Amino acid sequence: MSASFHYPVAWRRLGARCHYAGTLDAEDGRLMLRGREPSTGLEVTLGIPEYAVRSVRTARSDEEEVVGVRGLVLDLADAIPLLLRPLGVGPLHDDELARVLATALHRPMPRRDVVVA
Repeated sequence: MSASFHYPVAWRRLGARCHYAGTLDAEDGRLMLRGREPSTGLEVTLGIPEYAVRSVRTARSDEEEVVGVRGLVLDLADAIPLLLRPLGVGPLHDDELARVLATALHRPMPRRDVVVA
């Protein structure tokens, strides 16, 4: 993973109630999520190896929302999926985040309905 970026996101695990707000970065073959849980201030860093990402797709249901917005779902090998959404406004933010992930994971740019397989 040679891509370098610093992208503002909110994320949570599928089924978890709390979310984290922070950044998504690419470092040394990993996606790095860093953020803070707003109500407690708990800071978290999560490193995901590139090979552990099975696919990235658009969220399809309300269960996959992050802070009331559907974004992207990272389906992981042997782990609970991660739900991400860009922080900011505008209709192109999901597409921009999908492009960032496709570049970081060295995969083709996804279609709008199903992202990076």
